Amino acid sequence: MASKVTVIYNVGVIKIRGTLKDPDETAAVRHIIAGLIKEHIKKFVIDLSRVKWINSTGLGMLMACYSSVQNIDGEIGLVKISDKVLKIMSITRVDTLFDHFDSIKDAVKAYRQSLV
Repeated sequence: MASKVTVIYNVGVIKIRGTLKDPDETAAVRHIIAGLIKEHIKKFVIDLSRVKWINSTGLGMLMACYSSVQNIDGEIGLVKISDKVLKIMSITRVDTLFDHFDSIKDAVKAYRQSLV
């Protein structure tokens, strides 16, 4: 798994590529979120368009990130979830925890407006 992190208009954007199934990989994403929270970021977007597979470890990571963001009264959304990944998330109902967006631009725009 590889990830790229940017902050756009005080919204943390995390682009993930590969799979979300290894504890070390998923821990990296949790650390990214925790680091951004320390920088007073409260809105997050995770781009899953390049995630090919997710298992229970990846689902657990998403739920942990959701919980961390909820604890600071923040918001977290997912962008471009592949059909394969969305199917797994739907079966487990993890998808219902998150806002869903078609693009990073749409997500940042929505969260930027909620910051004002």
